[in-house]
Amino acid sequence: MNANDRTFLKALTARLEKTASYLVSIQAEIETLRNAEQDKFDEMSEGLQQGETGQNIEAAQEALDEAYDSLDMATESVGDAVSRLGDV
Repeated sequence: MNANDRTFLKALTARLEKTASYLVSIQAEIETLRNAEQDKFDEMSEGLQQGETGQNIEAAQEALDEAYDSLDMATESVGDAVSRLGDV
């Protein structure tokens, strides 16, 4: 690899590291939102929890959990890419 390629690779690696950091921050925001939904559910009466409102909150929590997990995998993949680029 020549010097220009190494400089370009270093820039790509920095962009990937920023991407990973951005994904982690989004993940934290999703977790905060998910916890807020859990608090709403916990504050509901048992009757409301069993009703449509409670089911909607549970569906939202599930979707947020899945999004969180997807971001976790994406962050791991980006980290792997950074590691591999570091080996070049």
